[in-house]
Formats: sequence, C-alpha cells, structure tokens
Amino acid sequence: MTLTAPKPLAPAMGAALDASAATFAWESVPGAMARLQVSDSPGFANPILDIDAGPVSEITLTDALEPTQEARFWRVGAVEASGETAWSRPRPFSLPPPEALPGVRSQAEKTQQAASRAARADRKAARGSTVVPELPPPPPLPPLPTGATISGDPSATDWRRVPGVRVHDHEEAASGEEPRVLGPLGGAIADGAAVTFRWTGVPGARTYEIEVGPDLSGPTLRMGGITTTELALNGVLPSVGDRLFWRVRAEEASGARGPWSKYGRFYAGTDLQAIAYHDRQESERAYARRVQDHAALQKTADLDLVAPHQRPIDSEAETMGYAFFIAMLSAGILMLLIVAIGGMVAW
Repeated sequence: MTLTAPKPLAPAMGAALDASAATFAWESVPGAMARLQVSDSPGFANPILDIDAGPVSEITLTDALEPTQEARFWRVGAVEASGETAWSRPRPFSLPPPEALPGVRSQAEKTQQAASRAARADRKAARGSTVVPELPPPPPLPPLPTGATISGDPSATDWRRVPGVRVHDHEEAASGEEPRVLGPLGGAIADGAAVTFRWTGVPGARTYEIEVGPDLSGPTLRMGGITTTELALNGVLPSVGDRLFWRVRAEEASGARGPWSKYGRFYAGTDLQAIAYHDRQESERAYARRVQDHAALQKTADLDLVAPHQRPIDSEAETMGYAFFIAMLSAGILMLLIVAIGGMVAW
C-alpha cells in the first residue's frame, strides 16, 4: 500500500512569516505521524529544521527560525511505523526582519490579487463571449388526462360499493396542530388500484386517521390507527372513479383527535393514465428548467457587454450594505447622545 503524503495548508506559496512565531498547518494522514522540515533549498539536502511533529496537523515554531532575506522552503511528511516517509512538495516562504514584515506582506497580497485578476482575465479571454443558443421549442406533449376523460358516467362508478364507506356524524372543531398533506394533490391522476397518501407528522401524535371520498361531507371511507405518515391503499379504491378528496388528522396518546388537515384533491385512474399524467408533468418541469437556464445564460451574455463598474449591484448585497450603514449611523447617533447627556450631568 502506497503511503499518502500530507497536503500542506499554510503558509501559502511565497507567504511572509513572522520568524518569532511561524505557524505551519497541513491535512493529517490517518495512522501516520507528521514530520516537518525547513530548508534553504527545494532539494532539502541540509535541512535547517527537522522536527517530528507527532499526530498533530499544525505546529507553531517560537523563535526557532532566524529572520533572513533569503528564500526558505518547507515540507511535511507522513511517517509510518516502519519509518517510511511520504513527503509533500516543497513550498517557498520568506522570513523577513520584523521591521520589513508589514511591507513584504502588503506587497505579497497585491501580487496575489494581481495574479488572480490576470487569471480571471485569461479564463474569460479563452472562453470568449458567452454564446447563447436558441431556446429549443417545447417538446410535443401528449394530451393531459383530465377528470372528465377518466371518470365517464358518474352513475357508473362503483365508489359507493367500497367496503367501509359510510356517512359520519357531525364533529365539533378540534384544537391543536394539523398535518399538512403532501400528495396526491392538485387534481393529480393516481393509480386508484395502488394509491399512496403522504403527509407531515404532528409532534406528540400517536396515530393518524385518514378520510377519503368524492365529497367529504357525504359518505366517506375512514381508516385509523395509522402509525406512519404514509399509507398505501392497494385494491381498496375504484380503479376508475370520480374526483376524490382526502384529508388526515392526528390522534394523541390520550385519545384526543386533532383538527383535520386541508384536503387534497385527485382522480383515481388506471395505472396507464397515472403514468401518462406523471410523464406529462415531468416533461413540463424539464422544459421549465431549460427555459430558466436559458434566461440565466442570456443574462450572463448581456453582462459581458457591460463594464464591471457599470453592472447592477446585487439587490441582496445592496440591501445588506444599506442595513449596515443605517446600523452604524444609529450607533454613532446613540454615542453622541450618551456623550451629550454625560456632559449635561457633569455640568
């Protein structure tokens, strides 16, 4: 098995360190000890410093290195129990005298910023102007099944023959938290022979009760004692029927029932009708995402024609800037009032 070398993290390439407290950091290698070396050459023929750091991933050397105008290099190794060491690549850094450290760090920061700007410019030049392809036309979509096309003659439905369907007594409004129905919703077409109901849980609920029917104020099917937030009904509802509604409520350990959720609406169709409905919805969502991506690409292309200092400010960032300015202004006014009141009291 090949030993993996640690990944150096700090200092960065060419960074200027304070010789009185130089910190080195790296990503440790599991199961290996760390070894740190500092040299005046990238070959590390005669290391100035050679330390067994142990299982740590960071070390600060206090007055262990002398300030110098010459370049220095560091590397870190992962040492196995056998003594084999896998070294990272050498990284250059500097140890300027204390009086020169601020100036060296400032110049290094400017150099790094200039390099970053040049790299961005090179990438943009290589990429060229943003090319916006033509927005593809909407895909050919099959007709969307509707309740009218799948229900047929309402008098032909066998919904009222479903075992357990009955008219329930009037109930007083309950208090507490109600679940939120997740699906089926919005007039979706579900496979009536194998439909799954989903909802959000209610804290403290012991069980749930679900109600399904063509009219929740008339004959409905109720099922209780449900211990999960999902219920699959196989072969219970008519495979083809009228528009159906459903809702759910929670039952606490004390037996008290919470309020009914808002209702969900769907159509019980065949499995082929349910698949056709699902495929149509997925096609519409996929095309909507393509339209959104095309609009974002067009916006990028438009910004390529605008100078950076003339581009619109992000509204969120602008709002945060205004909020910070107002907060600072308010703090300043408050301090002036405190000083003024203090002066009046002293007077």
